[in-house]
Amino acid sequence: MQSKDPGIRQLVELETLKTWSLIVTLFGDLDGQELTGSQIKSLLGHIGIKPEAIRTALYRLKSDGWIRSEKRGREAFYKLSRKGHEQTLAVTDDIYGQSNRYRDGWQFVYHKDKPTTHDAISLSKDLFVMPVERNTCKDNNVQQCLSFNLVDNQIPDWFVAKLAPEPIQRNASTLIAVVSDNPADYTVQDALVLRLLVLHHWRKLALRPASWALMWFEPSNVLTICQQSVTTFLCDTNRIKAESIK
Repeated sequence: MQSKDPGIRQLVELETLKTWSLIVTLFGDLDGQELTGSQIKSLLGHIGIKPEAIRTALYRLKSDGWIRSEKRGREAFYKLSRKGHEQTLAVTDDIYGQSNRYRDGWQFVYHKDKPTTHDAISLSKDLFVMPVERNTCKDNNVQQCLSFNLVDNQIPDWFVAKLAPEPIQRNASTLIAVVSDNPADYTVQDALVLRLLVLHHWRKLALRPASWALMWFEPSNVLTICQQSVTTFLCDTNRIKAESIK
């Protein structure tokens, strides 16, 4: 690993980084910009990812239709495919936005059969938490499904732990600490890598429906603070996307 910045090292060591997932995050942040294979290797090599791992990840993403490439001279140029662009666009507001992903809130639902929506969070065999906008109880037989709202806003610790287990809360706390201590004298390479890692770890949190449920039920939770801190950081560092990757 070339970077000696403690914040970058923290994020590299926070959990196992999957190269293909990092590359998806990288291209999703580039607004359609293309990168050469050399640029990708230089950037990811800055955090210790080996060229062979990058080649394998690029091949996998091309095979899955996420990215496409074009050979010009001796260099290969990569960018998101149409499929990759569409799927990235579908979650852009969730990742970069500063409001709750499910604006109508959440309800508890007793459901005799498991709900079909992927946003439903199981609390027990028959009890779920579900976004109001995804709740189809009104369309179903009342004997099969019953929804109700939380009256007392004080939620128990077990419920918090169900929606955000300790590793999730730890990752959120680490992101808050890193973006709050962002040195102004970063090199371009370190700044690009830091943005990529922050975005990558936040993206994983933001794509969990349970994260948004907890932010709704307990607005002062660490995940809410993380969202506010990270999205502000991403807005403040947006200019570095235009910088050349050396």
